[in-house]
Amino acid sequence: MAGPDEGMPGGAAPLPNLLLVGGFSSHHPGGMNGGLADGSVRFISSTIDVPTYQHLGNRADGQLIEAF
Repeated sequence: MAGPDEGMPGGAAPLPNLLLVGGFSSHHPGGMNGGLADGSVRFISSTIDVPTYQHLGNRADGQLIEAF
């Protein structure tokens, strides 16, 4: 069975998927600090509306997010 690095020069790992956003996390109690596209940083409470939180994680969904 072939391994994930087979065929890559020098056994290097494949390039990361640059479109992958990944997850959000923080060690701040009650929420996280989030950097927004306008350059501001805002505290995002852990009680944020779930659909709003999901829209924050997709930069290509075409959805606008109301100020929170």
